[in-house]
Amino acid sequence: MDLFKSDPAFEELGGIRYLADLVDRAPPSANAGDYAVKVRELSTSRQLIDTAKEIALRAHTEPVEPLVAEAERRITEIAREGSSRDCWRPMPEISERAFHEARARKGMAGLSTGLVDVDRILRGLRNRTYNILGGRPGMFKTGAAVQIAVNVARQGKGVGFFSIEEPEETLPSRFYAILAYDRSTPYYDGRSSCPAYEDFQTGDLNPDQWAMMDAGRALLDTLPISIDFRGGLKPSQILAAARRLKRKWERAGIEPGLFIIDHLLHVAPDQPTGNKVQDTGAVSGAIMDAAKSVGPPWLVLCQLSRGVEGRDDKRPTLADLKWAGELEQDAYSVTFLYRPAYYAREPESLDDTKAFDKYMRLKEQKHVLFWLTEKNRGGRTGQAKTFCDIGCNAIDDLEPFR
Repeated sequence: MDLFKSDPAFEELGGIRYLADLVDRAPPSANAGDYAVKVRELSTSRQLIDTAKEIALRAHTEPVEPLVAEAERRITEIAREGSSRDCWRPMPEISERAFHEARARKGMAGLSTGLVDVDRILRGLRNRTYNILGGRPGMFKTGAAVQIAVNVARQGKGVGFFSIEEPEETLPSRFYAILAYDRSTPYYDGRSSCPAYEDFQTGDLNPDQWAMMDAGRALLDTLPISIDFRGGLKPSQILAAARRLKRKWERAGIEPGLFIIDHLLHVAPDQPTGNKVQDTGAVSGAIMDAAKSVGPPWLVLCQLSRGVEGRDDKRPTLADLKWAGELEQDAYSVTFLYRPAYYAREPESLDDTKAFDKYMRLKEQKHVLFWLTEKNRGGRTGQAKTFCDIGCNAIDDLEPFR
């Protein structure tokens, strides 16, 4: 009380009578929790107002794209802090949701890839997960990603494809070729009569093939697929673009389906250190966080080390991931593509019986693509096999024909 009396403002406000009025008008203590929530909400509002003012001022002089990414990041942080009171969830609530969702799945825990044998292993791509699809050059990584994108979009779900490696001039032809593909058409000299995407790029198609590609393009135009062709993207830019696309889908009534990155090692770190291992680890961790934040599953393509080429058995393992530690740790699942026919090299001499027999065995698997799941937090690991037609960029179940 002596401290109050020594402050001139105390007497100006009314002295002891002012304190008595405060006590008399104080709200019931039972409502303290509600008032605390209101104070928290007002604090969040002030943070939003301050952030908006700062961004508005900086927008006059700074580049737009990084400023947008920073604005989204800061607003997300404010939202997370504002909802911190909801971070703990009681087990009965979690259990009820888990049981409800499990009963509704009917054998598929996540988003179907559209490939029966692959789904048998992965049980689908699950929400909020980061999944690696790896392989050496020539193993058909981009082709597989495009096929899965088409399969998901044909389920009516949105697909966002970050094509950091392949340019706008070449990637669309892969989509047209897939949608133009008819597995029942004949083969001539070991080649499908369906249009090949490389022939489309050179304009070397016959009238029937042009008609098939045109039909493929018309179908593609109806699918909810969006492609970002920017090179050198950083995780913050990828996250910002993914959030914007998800909001666009939701406004259009499209269910978010899948985000694809082609490929991981072309993603630039937000804060480069000059150490490739640390930079790759930072990118991997950021993509894992993005998957948890945005919601839909992420399929991330990854190049493998050259160590595969030095072995007799060319099937990749987890150790073949470049800078494997962080990638292997962060990913929910890791699946490698392996195409035996890629290694079919005709021997210089037909008298080399052993080499010739190996060549023929590999060549006979021209249309076989192996999917080797080496890590799967959601269940089993193992091997799946699909049909592939490299020239037409098509992948399908081995049997039966769809």
